[in-house]
Amino acid sequence: MINVVIFSKDRPAQLELLLRSMKRFFVEWNMVHTHILYKYTNDDYRIGYEKIKLYHPEFDYVLEQPGKFKEQTVSLIRAENQATMFMVDDMVFKNYLALKTIPIKKLLSEDSIACVAIRMCPRINYCYTERKSTPPPKFTEDLMWFWNDPSLGGDIHYPMSIDGSIFRTEDIYPLVRDLPYENPNTMEGILANNPINKPYMICYRDSLVFNIPVNKVQTVNGNHCGSIPAEYLNKEFLSGKRISMANIEFFENTSCHQEIPLILGEDIDVSAEITERLDGCLKKDYSKVVEYGVSIVICTYNDSHFMLKALKSCLLQKVPKEIIVVDDCSTVPLCDEVVKFIEKHNVRVIRHDKNMGLSAARNTGISSAKYDLVIPIDADDYFFQNGIDGLVLGVDDIHDIFYGDMVSLGKICVPNKALMSKNLLLGSNPIFCTSLFRKKVWEKAGGYKVIPGPHYEDWNFWCKAFISGSKFKYVDSLVYEHIERGDSMLRTLAKDKDRYVAIATQELKEMKDQEKSELAISAPTPTHIQKLHLGCGSVHIKGFINVDITCGPYIDAVDDVRFLEKFENNSAPVIYACHVLEHFGHEEVPRILRRWKEVLMPGGEIRISVPDIDRIVEIYKNNWSHFQTPGNSPWIGLLYGGQGNQYDVHKTGFNFCWLKYLMEKEGYKDIEEYPHTPHWLGIVDASLAEAPFGVYLSLNVKAKK
Repeated sequence: MINVVIFSKDRPAQLELLLRSMKRFFVEWNMVHTHILYKYTNDDYRIGYEKIKLYHPEFDYVLEQPGKFKEQTVSLIRAENQATMFMVDDMVFKNYLALKTIPIKKLLSEDSIACVAIRMCPRINYCYTERKSTPPPKFTEDLMWFWNDPSLGGDIHYPMSIDGSIFRTEDIYPLVRDLPYENPNTMEGILANNPINKPYMICYRDSLVFNIPVNKVQTVNGNHCGSIPAEYLNKEFLSGKRISMANIEFFENTSCHQEIPLILGEDIDVSAEITERLDGCLKKDYSKVVEYGVSIVICTYNDSHFMLKALKSCLLQKVPKEIIVVDDCSTVPLCDEVVKFIEKHNVRVIRHDKNMGLSAARNTGISSAKYDLVIPIDADDYFFQNGIDGLVLGVDDIHDIFYGDMVSLGKICVPNKALMSKNLLLGSNPIFCTSLFRKKVWEKAGGYKVIPGPHYEDWNFWCKAFISGSKFKYVDSLVYEHIERGDSMLRTLAKDKDRYVAIATQELKEMKDQEKSELAISAPTPTHIQKLHLGCGSVHIKGFINVDITCGPYIDAVDDVRFLEKFENNSAPVIYACHVLEHFGHEEVPRILRRWKEVLMPGGEIRISVPDIDRIVEIYKNNWSHFQTPGNSPWIGLLYGGQGNQYDVHKTGFNFCWLKYLMEKEGYKDIEEYPHTPHWLGIVDASLAEAPFGVYLSLNVKAKK
């Protein structure tokens, strides 16, 4: 685990960019302790920071007290965390940081390394603060260098930066605790004069962060900077605009500090949509909920340090409630903050004598619930204000299970609203684990299935509830945020998904088909006219059903795009498949094109984007010397796929002549290429890829049924 401490003064807009980029590129961002120590000099900046808390409630915000900067900084460093990183608010992540990587492993295992400099890389050759060129040092194979070489200068010679250096906590904590300083600038200055006595620094192949020095908010140092005032950025931020990451992601900076244009715009990402949705929820009349009571069940096993936010979020609900914490025989005690909360708010704690797993822990909590309505939540998730209340507003005498929407990875995720059926449950887990249900649902279903090892316990529970006759109802409420941790069970299950799906749906498969019509629920009937975005991955297009083979926050329907079993013939006016078709074998392509044509409505349009063999050959030929340079691959990622998982493999290729021939054989009409820009949907996806040579790589084809 790592401590992350971020310093901010009068720069809400830039801090918001840093936090958004952190969620985008720091793989374990939600597993670390991130504290923002901030201060403001007027009420406009105060309001800006309050707005940040709406966008990014997951972080710990600490208001700097006069004369207490050092004391507060020291208090934010937890000695039990092996590493500590400091950052400032004009920084931004632009490439991926993962804790289980070689530089950090070497820092923690080898005693010769002072820090991991995530802002450094072999490409850095200029020091912005000193306004001079700084040729790179002699790197070892692992990208280590002797930082105290007198021939070096600039950032290469500077291990004690608080701009994104990762230190061993045992090395940095004594210095932060014992040296005198009053603010971030004097802190870095005193650290620079008292460096960690270890000879090496280490970095990554590419820099992961950099500073965008567009303004200055302190008077301690005469730092160089650009000319975009913090006041202006805050005014724009308060008006609803945010700084785009469009020109920041994977930017190849040559200096640790580098001025680049800041692009301001509205609805930079979906967080604005979340805020708007929450605002709407807060305006509802919740007076009715006092007629009910809800038992909230939180299960924990060695993760109580994540649980405080879940506990606090329970207090944001107006409905009468009890909180039940089930400790599944943790081997470490509950953290102090959680213990204090439990004592103050009369939380019931039940402890297992032995570790029995999540299903058994939930069963224990629900069996002791005093209210008729029950809702479970994972210890590292949390409820939105009035999230449970919104579900309670949907409670009626007909239904037994009430479910709504959640947020994951910064996106609103909507469960399946279709009429519940056996086939729907067999296809995918249609609703989220944190749903409200009557205690009798749990009793009739026989509780959560207790078996050794990981499994989809929620999916199985919904299957058993369906079999036992429970009725489901979708309610328009933004209920909770799911925190995706690097070691989450969903990631574990995804590695052997088919086996775990079989376990989850075992009872349902044995159920007689005719029973499904007798156990229907009330829910909006899905429209039969729907635009389809196939193989969507992480690109969610509004107004489309976004379909992919695996579940995720950007995906509306889980289905194999080769067969589209969940979609009726003649039901889609538009089908869009961007960089999908090349992932299937030559013999499969005609059958896939045939199925897509079946799903298209008469007169419907299909648009297909694939890597263009003709373009690739031309680009390769024009950049021959690049591909003959040692260390540069012969474009194997583009040709053969990223191969990050079993689906990310290219099995065939196309040019326009070949793809048109295949489509004509399947009966498509009006087949023609269409231009790359502007994108026909106004989005950015792989069809616009042009890196690294600035030439479009894709073949974009449209046709009619």
